[in-house]
Amino acid sequence: MKLLLSNIKPCEHDSCSSFGEAFENGVVSSDNIKIAVGYITEESLLELKSILFFYFNEKKIKTCSLVIGMHGREGFTRPQYDAAIDLATFLKEKGIGSVHICTAFKYHGKTYVFRKTDVSAPISAMLGSSNLGNILDSRQWEVDVLFDEEDITAKLDI
Repeated sequence: MKLLLSNIKPCEHDSCSSFGEAFENGVVSSDNIKIAVGYITEESLLELKSILFFYFNEKKIKTCSLVIGMHGREGFTRPQYDAAIDLATFLKEKGIGSVHICTAFKYHGKTYVFRKTDVSAPISAMLGSSNLGNILDSRQWEVDVLFDEEDITAKLDI
C-alpha cells in the first residue's frame, strides 16, 4: 500500500508518489485497465484514448473498460458527451473495451484496476478521490491509495 498525494504548493510531499505517476506505471505494466469514476472531463477522455491508441498501434494492445458515474444522473456537457462517444466508438471498433454510464444511481467512487492477462488477481489498483481528470496535470488536491496486495486488488476488481 502506498499513499498518493497531489504535489501542489504549499502542500508538497517529497516522500509520496503522485496519482499521475501511479496511473502511468499501472498502464505500462498491465494489459487490462478498469476504471470507474464519478466524473470525467473532455480532456481526460481524449488523453485516455490517446494512450490506448498508442498501445494499440504499437501492437501492445491494452483493453479498457470505463464506467462513468455522476454524469449519468447529472448530465454531460456536449464536449464531454462527444468525447465519451468517441472513446466508446474507438474501443468497440478495435474490440478492446467499452464505456458504460451508470444511470441507476449516483456512482461517485473512483477505482483504477490494472491487470495482466496471465495473472489471476490484478497487479495493482488505486482507490481515492481522483476522478479521471487527474491523469492530466491537476491543480486540485487529491488523496489516493495504491494497492498491490492481491487480496485488496481482487476486491477492487469490480
